[in-house]
Amino acid sequence: MSNTKRTMLEWALYYAKKGIPVFPRRNKIPLTKHGYKDATTDQNQIKKWWTKWPKAEIGIPTGSRSGIFVVDVDIGPNKEGMESLKKLEAEYGPMPITKIQQTPSGGLHYLFEFPKNPPPNAKLGITRHRIGKDIETFGEKGAFTIAPSEMTDETTYKWINNSQSTKLAKIPFWLMLLLQKPDKPITKTNINKTITSDIHQQNLLNKIFNEMREAPEGNRNNTLNRLGFWLGQLVSKKQFPESAKDTLCEIAIEIGLNKEEAKTTINNSFKDGVEKGKSYS
Repeated sequence: MSNTKRTMLEWALYYAKKGIPVFPRRNKIPLTKHGYKDATTDQNQIKKWWTKWPKAEIGIPTGSRSGIFVVDVDIGPNKEGMESLKKLEAEYGPMPITKIQQTPSGGLHYLFEFPKNPPPNAKLGITRHRIGKDIETFGEKGAFTIAPSEMTDETTYKWINNSQSTKLAKIPFWLMLLLQKPDKPITKTNINKTITSDIHQQNLLNKIFNEMREAPEGNRNNTLNRLGFWLGQLVSKKQFPESAKDTLCEIAIEIGLNKEEAKTTINNSFKDGVEKGKSYS
């Protein structure tokens, strides 16, 4: 859909037809009584809103309602978001290819797929400075303004990477782990308490996940059982955080294993692996 000569109503309906609920905002302030909670895909309601407020920005609820998770990197005078992002990428590798938009202030919104089965201890709501100074995240109970919305000063949200072939990437594993941390300053020392920065260990973890992704049909449950046992041993040695088990289970479900079967298999094999690992201590 081309940006040219499209009204905000047309754009709001465009997103709604894709199954993404919308609501009107002005300078990031909701124009409806309940804000993001009022977001809808109902075309009649959307037409009423944008007839009343034709220049309203398009607000999108983040989290499970839209399936979108946003990492907001603040850039500008006295903002250190880009420096914080560079430090994270130097430590853990570049952000995956995903949809990105530029905010009117010059900041960046990285859009990721909100996980269907997030780890229970992951903080996938709204965070500020948790993963780095001047970096915010928006998940459950959050919202963001989507391009090509225009602020009252005529500055706009613009897509940087929004080609048809670009899909929402999954939240990087290292980022998921950082979001499980308690609220405290981010330093290399305390990050390493929950995620390894050692290249060999990170490659080993990737090997486990990739082997699960590539498991052939008919052998997926056996593969999950074997990898769960191996991962349990590694976790017992404090080489990886326990949340890696949840990621492995999520991958197994994504490639076709029954959800309950996968959970039973991973819980049993992981437990056996932990016990086996402790017996070697």
